[in-house]
Amino acid sequence: MEGAIENTGALKGEEVVQLYIQNPNADMLNPHRTLAAFERVSFESGERKIVTFKISKEQLSVVNGKGQKVVRPGAYQISVGGAQPSESRAKQGSVLIEKLTLTGRITAI
Repeated sequence: MEGAIENTGALKGEEVVQLYIQNPNADMLNPHRTLAAFERVSFESGERKIVTFKISKEQLSVVNGKGQKVVRPGAYQISVGGAQPSESRAKQGSVLIEKLTLTGRITAI
């Protein structure tokens, strides 16, 4: 997953770019949203950078009722931005939200 980050301000600045993975089908044993990665980025005024995150099987895994880590098929929401994702932040353009669909069967890792 990658996203373009731009400093639209008049001064040099920094941003902590955050990658969240949301599993809307998570059960009571697992979080529905997880901070999966982050990177601190420094910018000059007006500078634009591309930030890239690789998503691993481990980051998509959940713990099943037997205590095993597994990756389940289904819909996931992947978000990149300077804060936790929300509809209002997505509309403002401060958070990029994409859908990821995994097909197949439950896989132990």
